[in-house]
Amino acid sequence: RRRAVEMVRSSGRTTTTENSEGITGGGATTTTTTTTTTTTEEEETYEDVLRGGRNARLALRFYLWHYVAFALIAVPVWFLDQFRCPELLPLYDALPFPLKGATLHVVWHACSGLGAFLFLQFLTVCRAEELGVECRMGRAVAGWVPVATSRNEEGSAAGKRKGE
Repeated sequence: RRRAVEMVRSSGRTTTTENSEGITGGGATTTTTTTTTTTTEEEETYEDVLRGGRNARLALRFYLWHYVAFALIAVPVWFLDQFRCPELLPLYDALPFPLKGATLHVVWHACSGLGAFLFLQFLTVCRAEELGVECRMGRAVAGWVPVATSRNEEGSAAGKRKGE
């Protein structure tokens, strides 16, 4: 039995060929399989992505801050709040008036929401890169929250395409 499979990747062309032979004799079956894979172009490395231009660096920056807000702050705080709540309740009740009774669950909500927002900004910059729109980092909410905006002199939402 012979089978050939051809796959095309966005970074290059990969061809996989599989040969399989079945030999039967004396009540036993022996199967020999040979697989050959050839790739004509190497996949992009992390360094190649960084050389990709300003959008690549901006996308990685948004992804980094998403990771910090969600994975390094929100998730550990959630675990701490879930598994140490009885020990932390006296501390929550001892807080001054505006914060009295506020738990670490509030920090979870703030950081996971910020992480989700930053991940959406990352996806926006990645999509803009595919469309050829140059992006920059703007600021919203009193200059504190980073936002992906297009580089356009006219200020329209459409953005300016690369090479035009």
